[in-house]
Amino acid sequence: MTTKTYRRRLSATSPAARLAAWSEPDTNGGCLLWTGSINERGYGQIGVSSGKWRVHRLAWVLANGAIPPGMHVLHRCDIRTCVNPAHLFLGTNADNVADMVNKGRNRACTGVQNGQSKLTCEIVRSVWARINARESGASIARDIGVSQTAVSNIKVGRTWRCVTGAGRYVKKTAKNEHFPWTC
Repeated sequence: MTTKTYRRRLSATSPAARLAAWSEPDTNGGCLLWTGSINERGYGQIGVSSGKWRVHRLAWVLANGAIPPGMHVLHRCDIRTCVNPAHLFLGTNADNVADMVNKGRNRACTGVQNGQSKLTCEIVRSVWARINARESGASIARDIGVSQTAVSNIKVGRTWRCVTGAGRYVKKTAKNEHFPWTC
């Protein structure tokens, strides 16, 4: 039989005490990792009297004072649950985006890279073949199990521009060079 260990609820204590109680040192990179509640984007979160805070922002405020308006708290270590103030720095939104791109954390969530996608590159090529054969968008959509709008978006180039060898998007253009994968 396994036993679960539960931490004592610390809601009555200060945010600084709760931050310390729910943080553990990482032996590899010197990070101080938040072990409490995590939001849907992978950042630690904590409830304070004014609402929920991301814990890295709270750690910054406790160590350095208020965050100036329009500034973000960024991680040098790229670990979203790290609350070590030495690993945090301030930056603008542009700095945050540039940091993400420089560290290779941006990804195209289009085409087959999108986990919600119902289509594959092969299916899109077959859609193009059927469009070129003058088949109606409604019958194509019905056969492959998507909406007629999805077929229309493929036809006009709003979606699946990355598929090469399909329709008019065979040639790689400046508009679709940002796709890191080819089909």
